[in-house]
Amino acid sequence: MVWIYKNLLGGNKMKKCLSVLLILILCASVLVGCGEGGGGAGSTGLSGKYIITSMDENGVVTDLAEMESMFEQMGMKLEDAMYLEFKSDGKFDMTIFGETVSGTYTSEGNTATLAVDGESINATINAGEISLEQDGTKMVFKKK
Repeated sequence: MVWIYKNLLGGNKMKKCLSVLLILILCASVLVGCGEGGGGAGSTGLSGKYIITSMDENGVVTDLAEMESMFEQMGMKLEDAMYLEFKSDGKFDMTIFGETVSGTYTSEGNTATLAVDGESINATINAGEISLEQDGTKMVFKKK
C-alpha cells in the first residue's frame, strides 16, 4: 500500500483514488454472483457497451476526466476497466478491473432491472445513459 501511495498516486490523490475504487467495487458487489440470473426478456434498444462517465458518492462527484486520470495512473484505460455491456438476448456483462460478472436484464420504459443470482438493482435509462444508484452512490454510464 505504501508503494502505491508513493509511486502511483502521490500524497493527496491516494485517499480519493482509493475511495473511488472502493465505491466501484462495492456497487458492483450488488451484481456479483456465481453465475447468471434467471430469465427475462431484454431490450434491443439497450444493446451495446456503456462506459462509466461519472460517480456521485454522497454528494462528492468524480467526473470522467478524474476517473480517466486515476485509471491511467494504474496503467489501465477507463473504457477497458469499468463498463456495462448489454446484449440483445437479455443478458449483460459488467466488467470491473478485468473481472466480469454476467447476468440478465429486463427493461420497460426508462427503467432496466439488472439481476445476478437473485440479487437485482434498478437502473434509469435516459438519452443513451444508464444510471445506477445504491446506498448513496450513483454511477452514470454512457453508451459508447
